Amino acid sequence: MYFWNSQALARQLKTGSLSQRERVKYLVATLLVVTIATYVRSWSSYRIAVSETLVAMVATVLGVWICFSANEQGDGKDFTDRFICLGWTTSIRVGLAFVATRWLCTHLVPLAFGDAFHIRDEYRGIFNLGEGLLI
Repeated sequence: MYFWNSQALARQLKTGSLSQRERVKYLVATLLVVTIATYVRSWSSYRIAVSETLVAMVATVLGVWICFSANEQGDGKDFTDRFICLGWTTSIRVGLAFVATRWLCTHLVPLAFGDAFHIRDEYRGIFNLGEGLLI
């Protein structure tokens, strides 16, 4: 895996000598960098933020690996293209599910339980995650 030599990477992509397994490494690395950058930006409580970041990183790697394994059991072709394209529609669905869950937790649950239900400030970021997917 290249970290700096873009020309050598471009040459491998052009000649088709970069395997699907190698391409997945670049995808995972890119997603991890984006995940870390997203969470570091929103750290308010260090302990909670580090926990959220680690969970997101594990979920990212595990999710990509599960998708890659499923693709390998199929025809094993064009994984990164499929992942990116199908990831778009999946992220819309997941984002809407988070927004719906947040709305339920911030509007309907307090109506049902009154003042007994409060979201602590350090956990509020969990409910804001879905909004980031849609904005």
